[in-house]
Amino acid sequence: MTPPSRRRDLVVGACVLVVTLSLVRLGVDEQMLAHVGSLRTHRPLTDAEVPLIEHLRVGTKWAVWVSRLLVGAAIVAWMAVARRIAQRYDCDLYRSDVDFAVSGWFVPGFNVAAPYLLMADVWTASHPSRRPEAILARQRVPLRILVWWGLFLLSVALGCIELLDAAVSGNPWATFDVQLDLLMTSCQIVSAAVLAWIVVRATGFMEQRAATSTL
Repeated sequence: MTPPSRRRDLVVGACVLVVTLSLVRLGVDEQMLAHVGSLRTHRPLTDAEVPLIEHLRVGTKWAVWVSRLLVGAAIVAWMAVARRIAQRYDCDLYRSDVDFAVSGWFVPGFNVAAPYLLMADVWTASHPSRRPEAILARQRVPLRILVWWGLFLLSVALGCIELLDAAVSGNPWATFDVQLDLLMTSCQIVSAAVLAWIVVRATGFMEQRAATSTL
């Protein structure tokens, strides 16, 4: 089976889009905090700037969420192939089931851990240092995979708290909501960047093994 190089490129492209839009989002949030802070000074922002900031906030919010959906679709498509390739390697006792390479991302409850386990299996199975007939469940999983998935889950939790608080308070300009958004956006920037690095490296491992097997 051919390594998912094109799907890797899609994941990287989607991650770059998330990072770019999230950086814009951070800038908008900083402007909102600056406006709130300016109300306590003698030089508040003009009324004309408020609608502009609000439009940018709404626009970047939807743009970031759409880009995150693109990342989700791209990584699931990549994992669908990568996990099947890993299953064919000479190793045993995987942490995850290859049949859940796609559904594992969507089953409630199960999807809290499944993506991490799937990525751990792909990484450890394809890594060049892995010995033949290795037991994957005993292989060390790099901290960067935990960082990626942990920050992603944290960003989702913060996003849910932000939405709930905004719905209750009805004030999207509340300092607490903006600070939550800053933290959530920062988490997703780092998570997307780490994910892109993991996918590039793991695909490289698979390409290396594929090239070696054809010699």
